[in-house]
Amino acid sequence: MKPDSNSQKKAEREKSVQNDKNSSTKYLSQYYELENESLYQKEEIEKLKDNYAQMRAKLHNQKRTRSKLEQKKKSAAVKLKNQENDVALLSKKNQELKNQIERYRSRKIVKATDGIIKLLRRIKSKPSIKSDVKKVADESDYIERSDKIISESEEPVTFQFEPKYLEDIKVAIIMDEFSYNSFKFEFNALVVGPDNWREIFQTESPDLFLCESAWHGINPETKPWTRKISHSIKSNKENRKELLEILEYCKTHHIPSIFWNKEDPTNFKFFADTAVKFDHVFTSAEECINCYKSTFGHESVHSLMFAAQPRLFNPIEEEERTDDVIFAGSWYAHFPDRCKEMSTIFNQIIKSGYNLKIYDRAFYNEDPRRKFPEEYRDFLNPPVSHDKMAKIYKESRYAVNINSVTDSNTMFARRAFELILCNTLVLSNHSKGLERLFKDTIVFMDQNKINLEHSKEMRLKNLYNVLNNHTYTNRFKQILDTINYPYLETDKTVTLYYQTKTPEETENAIKHFQTIDYPYKKAMVLEKNEDETKLVESKLNNSNIIITPINGPEELSNIINNTPYFIFSDTNLKSDFIKKAVLHYKYIETKYGIVEGTNFRFEKSNTTQNTLFNHQEFENIIKKQFENEAEEIPVYCIRV
Repeated sequence: MKPDSNSQKKAEREKSVQNDKNSSTKYLSQYYELENESLYQKEEIEKLKDNYAQMRAKLHNQKRTRSKLEQKKKSAAVKLKNQENDVALLSKKNQELKNQIERYRSRKIVKATDGIIKLLRRIKSKPSIKSDVKKVADESDYIERSDKIISESEEPVTFQFEPKYLEDIKVAIIMDEFSYNSFKFEFNALVVGPDNWREIFQTESPDLFLCESAWHGINPETKPWTRKISHSIKSNKENRKELLEILEYCKTHHIPSIFWNKEDPTNFKFFADTAVKFDHVFTSAEECINCYKSTFGHESVHSLMFAAQPRLFNPIEEEERTDDVIFAGSWYAHFPDRCKEMSTIFNQIIKSGYNLKIYDRAFYNEDPRRKFPEEYRDFLNPPVSHDKMAKIYKESRYAVNINSVTDSNTMFARRAFELILCNTLVLSNHSKGLERLFKDTIVFMDQNKINLEHSKEMRLKNLYNVLNNHTYTNRFKQILDTINYPYLETDKTVTLYYQTKTPEETENAIKHFQTIDYPYKKAMVLEKNEDETKLVESKLNNSNIIITPINGPEELSNIINNTPYFIFSDTNLKSDFIKKAVLHYKYIETKYGIVEGTNFRFEKSNTTQNTLFNHQEFENIIKKQFENEAEEIPVYCIRV
């Protein structure tokens, strides 16, 4: 009995140790996740400080300019006063002339002529006000004629400017909260309201004006743009005064204006007349493009789908996921077809033995049309804010997506992209657009039985599809490319460092480098045998591969890095690791290395091999690599 008791205690101790280890790993990951968020927030604070400093500098310059203008105004006032005095004097002399002519009219003509000549000489010595007035009138007429010629010209004006990186492009925006939270990380966002837009345009000089089919504007409390963007074609009352003034300002100052109607096709009639007043129209439903062109005669019309923002929605995990099926949304009794599909899907989930978990956006709404049927009341939970939705999406491996529009190639719920970027499998009603983009990696709930086999592989495939092709960085680039607006691309080059001891290892390293599926790559082979290095190097015919002799830490100065990313690689590194790892820096701070793992979590590592790093960490990492320091480094583990 005693041995069994000892075995039991040992098992309990091991279990306790394992639990402690799991808890430690969990809390460490949570710590690094919070640190990652705080580092991004620190960046935002620094940007705000810079903007504040720039605004103060502009204000100072404006004060100086105003002071100079006031001085000029005073000087002009003095000149005007002098001119008024001259006019008064001339008027007086003119009257004297009339009187003198009248007096001399009855006298001899000679005396009259002498008086007139003297007076004319005095008048001639004064500035000719009439001449000045005529000159100003002629110049004014010339300016008016020039403006008319320019305005009537059909040739587009070409402007020369230095292209910027995406994050430096100033974009004046009108958006609702969700879209603003999605786009605000992609450029220098200038939020404009009906009352302050002119001040912002004049002080900030935006490069672009981007407006979406907004119902209220960014602030859900004040709702500054309510009923100031949408407009019924049948209405005789103009409710878009401020917006039209902005567009006129943009036209005058040659600022490209862009409208994104994310409400197409459902609310086409409410926003179409507004959209076509912009230089460029983007629609969430490509089927509406011809409507804009044929009905309104607008030529620059293009499709722009929803996307996901990795800074808000990403696969970082804190805890193990459940097998619950999550749904975050509302019930709309006034849309019976949608409700019917929701009921079919919910019943199918429950029937298949899965626990349904609904986060009801209208949980506190008393409108009976927004209340879920009684049969689903036990599954309801209160709503969470948009910035907390990612945590909800990552509670489980599965979530429901409901599309109101099902027959569009490009329009479907933005929730689908956000779920996928959280590494959550999407269970959805059928959507032509979803099927076109993701094919069989979406579970369409039109089958009798839910099949979740291979869901792990499906989730991962979808994740990298969206991370690579369907973020708001992709969408902003699409807008710029479509309107031919130039910008600078950030460098994505990665240097792979291989440490070799023999010519054979060097050749294997070179072969491995050539298998790496990534277009922006360079290699530096750190060869210990200098003589053999020259031999192998002479056979090379690739400028992206450098072979450098290195025999120890004392020669570290020979190793350089001039690319944004680097990795100390061996021939076991997967060919697609770098291509996938780089994508995660869209939401991971640069201080973290990225390494292959089993989950998307932060950990500490005592090895630097096959770990992707940002160039800022090069000096620190190369010392660890060659001096075998035991200090652990923070890394982010990913699945590939």
